Amino acid sequence: MPLCHCNLNHRPSGNKPLVSCKQLRLFVLLLSLVANAITSLVANATSQFDNIDQVLQEHAQRYDIPALSVVIRQGDKIIYDQTHGQAALSGPDNPIDSHTPMFIGSVSKPITASALMLLVAQGKIDLNAPVTDYLRELKFKHGGEGKVKVKHLLNHTSGLSSLNYKYQANQRFETSDIIKDLAQVKLATIPGEHFSYSNTGYHLLGEIIERVSGQPFDRFVHEALFTPLGMSQSATIASKHVTHSGYSAFMGFNLKRQELTHNLSEIPAGFILSSAQDLSRFMQFQLTGLDKEGKPLLSQSQLAMLRPPLNSQADNGLSWFNYSNGDMSAFGHDGVLANHMAEVIAMPEQELSIVLLANKSGLPLVYFAHPQLIAALKAELQGKPHAGNGLVTWLILLYPLLILADVISHIFSTRKYYLKYLVQGNVSQQSTRRDLVGIVILLVFILALPYLVQLLLGRGMTYYMLWYMAPDLVVWLGIIGLLTLIKLGILIKGQANRAQSVTKGKTQIA
Repeated sequence: MPLCHCNLNHRPSGNKPLVSCKQLRLFVLLLSLVANAITSLVANATSQFDNIDQVLQEHAQRYDIPALSVVIRQGDKIIYDQTHGQAALSGPDNPIDSHTPMFIGSVSKPITASALMLLVAQGKIDLNAPVTDYLRELKFKHGGEGKVKVKHLLNHTSGLSSLNYKYQANQRFETSDIIKDLAQVKLATIPGEHFSYSNTGYHLLGEIIERVSGQPFDRFVHEALFTPLGMSQSATIASKHVTHSGYSAFMGFNLKRQELTHNLSEIPAGFILSSAQDLSRFMQFQLTGLDKEGKPLLSQSQLAMLRPPLNSQADNGLSWFNYSNGDMSAFGHDGVLANHMAEVIAMPEQELSIVLLANKSGLPLVYFAHPQLIAALKAELQGKPHAGNGLVTWLILLYPLLILADVISHIFSTRKYYLKYLVQGNVSQQSTRRDLVGIVILLVFILALPYLVQLLLGRGMTYYMLWYMAPDLVVWLGIIGLLTLIKLGILIKGQANRAQSVTKGKTQIA
């Protein structure tokens, strides 16, 4: 039986067609439209990911990042998984990809918060209970410890901050040492009223988890969170050896270094290891509350407490920070160490998450280049145009040259002081006072720099920690400080010579 009959000059007889020519043509037209739509969607998706590839490749090349690993997930599917950079292309002997564990810095905090929330779900921890219910020996100078609740440690409103209590990063200490030290610390603000970022709060949360669960923090997080979520490449410094080094930016070069930590008590705040793939699973869990088998670990209401409310102006929830912009609701957290950077972002309404890990760090990268990259990735996923700040990019790239130029300038300035005060010698008191004020201001600035940085970043800082985070900055200031001291010595010597000359002249006259 014929499918159709399309010859207009011949009238069909006998068997009738199954469909008319008109119907067939309509079917073919619809099929063509569907095929074109699918082709267009595939082309657009390919174009989008090509753009993301280009953005990441340019970022890795421009700032010489050895490995930049990005995983983007939508729902339960990974839609992008690439690692860029020289270390990622180094061959099969020591490859770095999205399965490679890296330090994730403060992205450890949402993991710690989620682990603690599991104990809350079991009724073993009350978020509104005073911290002293779990850490009975905790005391603060002038009291107030009974007003600090568990939730205040989670959302950085405990009254503790890195400004009123900081530890030396080069010293070994246990959580018990921290608790003992806090007896000499006065709370900076009334608990629950003001945000002040505090690693110390998460050290205490790790201790609470250990005491309530009866397990070391490392084991509890592994058994209660990593294993159920299928995070097979995640661990802590207590149980996993890191096979890949990180890098610090130093005068335009990559300085290969290991992350510095001797203290297991720091793990809950910043020393968990994970891969981009594993963190992508963790972010999926933050959206669904389900483990790898589809079984619920946390309810949506419990997850909602950890993050800021959607479409709200709140800066943070109990753990996550508000990353919303424009018409996109999002939450996330970053992690910064001396040689590694991490960022995780979730967009609940789109069921999207972004995970980015990099094995290079440095203050210009962290506070200028990295935010531009994240903004570009979010714009690409939203299909919006984006443009980086060219001035910022050039300042970062020229940063080593600016340091070198400034050092050369101070060398010539020191020579000028030598000629002015020791060779010529005849300098007015007004000029001397002006030079002395300039020297004192510069020396005070150099000595006060850690305090200025901690005020800017809201985190405690010492010169040792500043050296760890920005070695080129400390070398630069060290050289300038030495040259400034030489200038001060020249000025003092010149003034002494001048005074001696005046005295000698008066003696001769007499």
